[in-house]
Amino acid sequence: MPRPIVKDNFNITYRKIPILAIGRERPAVPAEDDDVVDVDDEDDAVIGVVGVVGVVGVVGVVGVVGVVGVVVAVVAVVAVVAVVAVAVVVAAVVVVAVDVAAVDVAAVVVVAVDVVAVVVVAVVVVAIYIDTSLILEVLEHRFPASEGFGTLYPGPTTTPTPSSSSASAPSSSSASASSSSSQRPLIRGFASYWTDRPLFRVTTGLIPSSVWRTRFGADRANLIGHSLDAEKLERKVPENLGGLDLQLSLLEPLFRGSNDNTKSVGAGVSAGAVAGPGPGTGSVAISNRHWVFDGPTPSAADIALYYQLDWGDKISRGQGISDLSGGGVRDGDGEGISSVFNADRYPGLAAWFDRVKTFFDSLPSTETRVERTDETGIQRVLDRIKALPGLGGATASVSSAEEEVVVPSSASSSSAEVVPGQVSVSVEVPIPLLPTPAAPHATLDKRNGLVVGAHVTVAPEDTGRDSPTHGTLLAITPEEVVVAPDKIGGGPAVGAVKVHFPRLGFVVRPVPGTGTSEPRL
Repeated sequence: MPRPIVKDNFNITYRKIPILAIGRERPAVPAEDDDVVDVDDEDDAVIGVVGVVGVVGVVGVVGVVGVVGVVVAVVAVVAVVAVVAVAVVVAAVVVVAVDVAAVDVAAVVVVAVDVVAVVVVAVVVVAIYIDTSLILEVLEHRFPASEGFGTLYPGPTTTPTPSSSSASAPSSSSASASSSSSQRPLIRGFASYWTDRPLFRVTTGLIPSSVWRTRFGADRANLIGHSLDAEKLERKVPENLGGLDLQLSLLEPLFRGSNDNTKSVGAGVSAGAVAGPGPGTGSVAISNRHWVFDGPTPSAADIALYYQLDWGDKISRGQGISDLSGGGVRDGDGEGISSVFNADRYPGLAAWFDRVKTFFDSLPSTETRVERTDETGIQRVLDRIKALPGLGGATASVSSAEEEVVVPSSASSSSAEVVPGQVSVSVEVPIPLLPTPAAPHATLDKRNGLVVGAHVTVAPEDTGRDSPTHGTLLAITPEEVVVAPDKIGGGPAVGAVKVHFPRLGFVVRPVPGTGTSEPRL
């Protein structure tokens, strides 16, 4: 790390951490003793993966530095491999690692909380979705509440009466589970924009400085684009703890109330430090609000916030830093966040944190493990996956709700200069796009040089800006951009790959000298 997450064919630089490697096929080789394929090995051949979400869904999870999201590749189902579910945040992160004939596979993807078999491997990748914010929208759209799935955007509950207040979550019958909830825009902004920027900055600033003196520190410096001074970062830990305290202070009022559920302030913290509407000096009233946004179940906002605080607490104490640094340092070299995040200082948030953890722990296990020698088991899982809505099952209907854009043959117009490795878009290919409130702004996009067929670069706004993805623009909406990535290196193409990026958090620009006008900045 960092390296292109899709190797040998095209380059996708993902902010904070690369997640999925896609390599090349190779002749069949004898099975190794170790089933786990090292994704760092340049000879590994990784073809493609898909994750599916149900019930509550998940916010991205893999990685070493925060809520980084994942790449979800929607693929043509060809072969199923061993599926090992590893519970990490809400429901699961699935690690797929197996040697199937001529294809080695190793990847990490986000999966669901109520779907039995959720990972497939195929030799034809149809689409790749980048960034948690876009992935959540795709999964919500493909597996909607109207089809019996859960939602990341539950509607508000009815106003509870005093007699109905309890520590358990309200019944779903008292709320609208519609994914078109009026709260959805705010939940999206909270989950993917606020937690991934101001909150993430302070939690990453709590990583023990010893980590920055290892190969991981050099790796992050390379990704960020400037050197990292471990001593300076160590001196900034108290400042970042103060920053975290500010974020918690902003959130605490969500879970304060004026009911009888009070909590006394601990002796180590003055009453003024947690002053609230609670009755009496030294006590704080905890509201019966269950989640960040009102609803019968946690939303994407709860998942994102919980992960940030849980990860921030663990990494700041040094938990897992040995793995993070490749053995460069030992675990346990950090002070943690308990000086600012504790039940005495922020009782409402502490109660919410425990409630979310309990909710996640109560979710059913979705682990489905199949040994590579179990052909019957592999076929059984394959049959289950094929039957899932959105993956070719007979009951699938969500695809009809998607907007489809047909890329015209003129997308490869001779008016644009041919760039070595650039994909020639010469056939009509339907591209599913997420629906948006407003149609694409064709006039403005044209002024910015963002027309179908243009050669463009796509890069995150924060890190990884020096290694953008180059490709041919296939489609663009106010929230989504789709490119056919340029082929790089000598490896064969993996198919007609379409890479979808969110507009928010990414910068799309035309490449000078390729037949498109320069945007006026």
